Parts: sequence; structure tokens; C-alpha cells
Amino acid sequence: MEDEMLSQFNVFTLKLPGYASKYGLSSAQTTGARNDYLWLNYSIICTRQFQQEARNRAMWKNHLKNGPELVTASTVPGVGSEFSAPAVPVVLDGVLPRWRSLAAYLKNHMNYDEADGIDLDIEATGAPVQSMKPTATLTVENGHAVRLSIFKDGHQAVIVWCQRAGDAQPVRLGVFTRSVVLDERPNVSPTAPEWREYTLQYQDDDAPVGELSDVLRVVTTGSMAA
Repeated sequence: MEDEMLSQFNVFTLKLPGYASKYGLSSAQTTGARNDYLWLNYSIICTRQFQQEARNRAMWKNHLKNGPELVTASTVPGVGSEFSAPAVPVVLDGVLPRWRSLAAYLKNHMNYDEADGIDLDIEATGAPVQSMKPTATLTVENGHAVRLSIFKDGHQAVIVWCQRAGDAQPVRLGVFTRSVVLDERPNVSPTAPEWREYTLQYQDDDAPVGELSDVLRVVTTGSMAA
């Protein structure tokens, strides 16, 4: 989904300057939109690289810990080539909401032509589609804490529920405006592993919106680093 969104955003920002005069856009607006794309693309590339490096190191650790014994332990995986940050000013948070607002401005403009929207790749959707079903990645930290990195996609908040061993039903942990939520509760049995299942739903204007997320399952070890 992110790849499709980036491709659409790339086309939009590359072609936008050609419509600046027709729609009364300033150079700062068209340049700002392109800078938004460059920084968003950079953030996604970096995040994917770090996730792959984390998987490589986890595999190395598991082989080192569990074997097989006949295989010589490899060295610690090196950090991959770092991508250079865009050589443009850093942008503010909220790239997608700004893109949606700009697309909506164009479509509501008195000079709007459907052919322009098709060329800018905004006509099929009207504006970049906002996700209504949350997604997140889970990371276990210090043996018992779970970090949820949530894709908010412009929503105001996310409701988080969690069910674990001993819970008859999911327990609501709260409503969070942050995209990163840390569940620092110790395991029910402090030194024993336990499963946890998280469910999410977006919230806007103090009301739940959209679908419940898929159940996100993780197992904590219970051990804590010294």
C-alpha cells in the first residue's frame, strides 16, 4: 500500500508545477509538496532498511544461541549503507493530510478539469484514500514491554485493547494520540513467557471510526535485562 501511495504522490508532485498558474499555486506550495514527498519517501526507505537489519541480527542471534553446533558462528551483521537525507528543508509532520488538503483544493477550484486530475493521478480517488483499518508493528523490549508502532494515517487517536493469558476478554488499555504506544506491564508470571493479542481501532472527534484491526499477536519472554 505504501509503494502505491508513494508512486501516486511522486507523480502528483512532479507534475504539480505545470498547473501552478491555472490553480493559483505559489512556488512555495509546489516546492513544499515535492519536499513532503522526498522526506516521506526517505522515511519509508530508512524504516524498511532498519527493519531488515533487525531481522538479520535476530537470525544471527538465534543461530548463535541455538545452533546447529557444526556451523561456525558468523560475525555480527553490519549496518547497511545509510541513505542520504533529502537535500531540502525538513518538513513538518502531517504529510498525508497536507496532500489530501491540496488535492481537495484543486478539485474544488473553479478551473478544475477532470483531465487535470487524471494527469495528476488524483481523479480516481478524489484524494489519497485514508486508511480506516489500523495496522501496526510490535516489538518486545526488555523481555516484557511491547512497543506498538501504529500507522495512524492522519487519524486523531487510536484505541488499543489487549488480551493475554488469564483475561476472559480484551482489556482496553486506553486511547492514544501518539503513533508509538508502549505497554510496559510486567508478565502475569514475571519470569515466564506469555502471549498477548492486541486489537486497534481509530478514533476521531471522540468517536470510534472504521474497522477493528486484525489481531496482532506477540510473545514476551518475561526475562528482564540487567
